[in-house]
Amino acid sequence: MQRIHVRTSQKCPRCKGKFKDVGNNLACPKCQTVETKMLLEWWFNNKRYYRSGFDLYMDALRKAIKIETEIENYSFKPEKYKDKNKQVLKKYRFSFAYNKWLNQKKLDLERNDLAPSYYEKVKQYGKEFIRFFKDMDIRAMNSLDIKKFRNSLPSSLAPKTQKNKLNVLQKFFKDLFDDEILDKIPKFPKIKTQSTEPVWITRDIQIKILSCIPVEHRPVIEFLIETGLRPAEVRALKWKNVEQDCIHIRASFSNGIFREITKTKNQWSIPMLKRIKKILNRVPRTLRSDFIFCYGNGQPYGEKKLRRLWHDACEKYGVDKIKLYQGTRHSFASQNVNNGVSLELIGAMMGHVNTATTRKYAHLNKITALREAFER
Repeated sequence: MQRIHVRTSQKCPRCKGKFKDVGNNLACPKCQTVETKMLLEWWFNNKRYYRSGFDLYMDALRKAIKIETEIENYSFKPEKYKDKNKQVLKKYRFSFAYNKWLNQKKLDLERNDLAPSYYEKVKQYGKEFIRFFKDMDIRAMNSLDIKKFRNSLPSSLAPKTQKNKLNVLQKFFKDLFDDEILDKIPKFPKIKTQSTEPVWITRDIQIKILSCIPVEHRPVIEFLIETGLRPAEVRALKWKNVEQDCIHIRASFSNGIFREITKTKNQWSIPMLKRIKKILNRVPRTLRSDFIFCYGNGQPYGEKKLRRLWHDACEKYGVDKIKLYQGTRHSFASQNVNNGVSLELIGAMMGHVNTATTRKYAHLNKITALREAFER
């Protein structure tokens, strides 16, 4: 049958394996045991229906043929089976399956296999998913259900945020498919996000902003400017990562939690440049902490602390709307592109795993080339 399936929620009493439809019965391929509690399930107008209470495979099959005929003859009456939708097994209800998946992600978090920031996002989005899908059967969900969810999102929501939410939902279904809980993954719509050019500032502006930062806090900001590293990676640097000729990038912070892994799960090293060495020579070492950049009682800089230092300095200098990430990491890449440094070397310094990430700065080369070609 194409639409009606003979199923069972039971498992083989001997090996606990799944029963398979062998054409004339539901049997365990390994133990040859035969199931005697069967049900029918089928889809009609994007809804899943059930009819249980079959002890014999042939009885179930005869009922399946009858229902199939009703559907083909347009005489099928869904109201006859409206109460059967309540028979969705608990493990196939969206709310139950998502919460179970979330528990697995929590274990991944505890094993340091998942970033705390990503776990919080999965947890936060999950509340919205469950409110919308409730106890829908995950096996029956299709592209139409996904589209309906996307259409339910506020029109004011940025495309990037919409894409992030659908990416999490798609990951949920993919994991269920990989665990052989689902036979297929619903098709997800492609969301186009407008590519934006990186916002950056010149070296002169960086120096002036730096001069507005309290002297004791300048080394960490200056290090960000000179290396182009992510703030979370610089905050996680320890003296053991520093050698005479290089610095190893091996750790990061996520939601205030120190992790022996970077954002991209990549490890790399940057050269001990003379100007970087001068910065480190100005950093006092303390027995209170192994971290290079710390303050007060030896605590490493937090994300909010660095942002506040940068924001206050920008306000003091009179620069608006330049974020820390833009004023350090984006500016490092943009400045070096303008200075003729290859994208490959810039990406290697910044720890880019994908060359496409570095390529977003390539437009600066084009602007310079266009200016030289047409400004005559």
